[in-house]
Parts: sequence; C-alpha cells; structure tokens
Amino acid sequence: MPNKRDELAKNTLIISFGGLSGQVVAFLLLPLYTAYLQTSAYGTVDLIITYVALLTPVITIQLGMGAFRFLINARGNDKELSSIITTVVHTAVLLVVVFAAASLPILKLVHIPYAYLVLLSICTGAFSGIFMQFARGLNRNGVYALGGIVTALTTATLNVILLAVLHMGVKGVFVSAILANSACGVYLFMTLRLHKYLKFKRHEKNMQKELLKYSWPLVTNGISWWIINAADRTIIAIFLGLSSNGIYAIAYKFPTIFNTLSSYFNLSWTESASVHINDDDKDQFFSEVMGSSVRFFGSLAALMIAYTSLIFGVFVNHRYGKAYDYIPILVVASFFSAVVALYGAIYIAKKQTKQVGNTSMFAAIINIVLTLALVKIIGLYGTSLATVAGYFAMTIYRHYDAKKYVMVTYEKNLIVKLVVFYAFASALYYYNNMILNFINAIAVTVIAIFLNRSVIKTLRHKVYSKLKRLSPEQEIAEMSDI
Repeated sequence: MPNKRDELAKNTLIISFGGLSGQVVAFLLLPLYTAYLQTSAYGTVDLIITYVALLTPVITIQLGMGAFRFLINARGNDKELSSIITTVVHTAVLLVVVFAAASLPILKLVHIPYAYLVLLSICTGAFSGIFMQFARGLNRNGVYALGGIVTALTTATLNVILLAVLHMGVKGVFVSAILANSACGVYLFMTLRLHKYLKFKRHEKNMQKELLKYSWPLVTNGISWWIINAADRTIIAIFLGLSSNGIYAIAYKFPTIFNTLSSYFNLSWTESASVHINDDDKDQFFSEVMGSSVRFFGSLAALMIAYTSLIFGVFVNHRYGKAYDYIPILVVASFFSAVVALYGAIYIAKKQTKQVGNTSMFAAIINIVLTLALVKIIGLYGTSLATVAGYFAMTIYRHYDAKKYVMVTYEKNLIVKLVVFYAFASALYYYNNMILNFINAIAVTVIAIFLNRSVIKTLRHKVYSKLKRLSPEQEIAEMSDI
C-alpha cells in the first residue's frame, strides 16, 4: 500500500510540474487578454477555443486515451508497443485527413469566423494530444510534463508578440495556439523517439479494432462534456450576447486553475487505478486515495474562493468586473467535476468506457435543460447553477454505479465539514471588503492545513527522507531517469 501511494504521489508531482507552469502562464496572460480584447472579442475567442478543445478528441475518437490504456499493459514488450503506436498514428492521420477534407467544402459555403485557423488548431492539437498520451503510456511522465512547459512558453511568447506588439487581436490568439501545438508535437516526437516505434508493417487490423472498441464509447463522454461546456457558451451567446460570454469566460478562468490541478492528479490516478484495479486490497486503496482526494479538493475549493477575492482586481480589467459574482458557484462545479473524474478512473481501469459515456450523458442532459430554463430568468447565475447541478448529479450517479467494481467508502461527516467550510469562505467573499478578504484568506488557509494535516505530514516526511537520503549527484541522476 505505501508503495502504491508513493508511486501515485511521484507521478502526480511530475505531471503537475509541467501542467501548472502552463496554467500559471495562462493566468498571467489574463491582463493581456482583458486589456487588448473587448468583452465581445474575448467571448468569441472563448467560444471557439471551447469548441476546438472539445471537438478534437471526438474527431480522433479518443485514440489518445486508448493508446495510454493499452500502452500500460504493453510496457516492456517493444513489439507490442510498436504495434499500438503505429496503429494509433495510422488511424489518427486517416481520421484527421478525412475531417479536413470534409470541412473544406463546408467552409466555402458557411461563414465561420477564423475558420481555417480553427481547422489548423484542431489538426495540430489532435497530434500533440495523442503524443502526450504516448508519453504517459510509455511511463515518460517527465517528458509529458516538459511537453506542457513547451506549449505554455510558446503560447505566452507568441501571445505577447502577436497581441501587444503586432496587434493581431483574435487572429493572434489562434496563430499562437497552432504554433504552440506544433512545437509540443515536434518536441514529443523527437524526445520519445517515436520514429523507432513507427513500423507501418505492424499496422494490425485486430489492434485497430480493439483500440476503437475501447475508445469509441469515450466519444459519448466527449460529446457530454461538449454539452456541459460548449453548449453553455453557445446558449449564453444566443440569449445574452457575446459580451456576457466574455464575462462568463473570465469567471471560468479562475476555477480552471482548480480543474487543471485536479486533472493532473487524475492523470496519475488513472494510471495507478489501471495498474492496481485487480489487487486484493483494492477497496481499501481506492477508499483511502479517494477520501484524501475529496478532502484535499474540497479544501482547495475554499482556498480558491478566498484568494480570488484578493487577486481578482489585479488580474482582471474593470470591464469584466461582473465575473467576480459567479466564481464561487463555478468553483463548486469544478469540485464536483474533480470527484466525477476520480470515479471515472475506475471505469477506465476496468475498461468499462461505455459507462463513462452513459454517466456523462446523464449529467449533460440535466445541465442543458436547466441552462435553457434558467438563463433568461437569472442570467449567468442560471448557467453557473446548472453546471453545478450537472456535475453533482453525475457524482451521485457514479458513486453508486461504481460500487459494481470497487466499494469506495468515506469517513463520517467529511461532506458536512466541507459544506460548512465552503459556506464560510463564500460568505466573506461576497462582502468584497479588503480587510475581510485578508481575514478570510488566513482563516481558510489555517482550516485547510488542519483538515489535510495527515497528508501534509506524510508528504513532508517523504520529501525530507528523500532529500536526506540522496546526494546532489544522485538527485541529478534520478531526475535524468524520469
């Protein structure tokens, strides 16, 4: 059990190192976006980026996730690794070419803003995303993390040049994304030496069928996330206008940091769950990890709310000031999204991808119905509350449905503690008084440390033991093996 937790912690730290750099850069670019883009322009950018991010895995039929899951079982078998990677690349190229060829005639008939840049973003994002999953499947998490850093730094540099210097506006944002995806893809291809695995004689139809059988149900999951995310943006744009969508997009930027942190943990958690799903002590292992994770993410939600009140005015232009009101609600949605993902790892581990799609669609229907019902009545509050309801419903559904595979139990009163904690942080947040905001931040930090004291103590002990045990030369050698 300790080795399992150590492995999970190590992988999470490595993956988070790369991913957090990207989110920090994206967050630091908020002043640039809000200064150089009007609310309507940013609303357009956010809407298109949301479509790109959610359509890309659907177009590639989630082959990246399939590659990751199958590569885990093939570790140590070079022939099988080659077969999987070759089959995935061959299939992905075919899918992207068909998609691009089908899109071109449509784009001549239907006017879509920045259509060709959007098409290039999807194509480059498809391959960089798949290569990132190759890195994870090959147990090269350090390379995965560095891929995220390459993307972040390229995006930041180009955004500054294209927006602030060349004043390219929305077009500059998409050009930056295309070049960043390309840079990441080239880096991963070279570093992972993927050319060594690509043997097109090993493109096997049976392997392709297995991959598609696994990946295809995840498309339903992708469509569900589209409904939850992109449909929200679309409904806002139709009923409230692009300016409202720009404000909503800025409000979502703050919970996005939370989403990113939870997603990096979930990347590592999915791998551990897949490796240990059939162990004799799986119920205990899954319960301990998920219990600690729910407590941590619940505390993180309260911390996000408290500290956002201190930094919002620094990072966001006054034109987007209304976004402040919706952040606590969206943070709650992000918390339930993180819990949903914890249960999703169980389905992935058991290769029950159909259930991932079914449970996601259940939440998506709730979300879109409530959004349509509330958006004209209470505006962006309605959209935010509908998002919370969708994720909450999916959390409850998956909790009971996943019991077919693993019996996950939590400590008594954990949820009650987190609800009270969140209510306290939110109450002071909405007063929007600088003195109360500082008090809120300090109090929430103390409470968060207290609630997670056992995890903090364990991590501190492990880090101290590791540093004490390794000489500087050994540390350098270990890092080079990542």
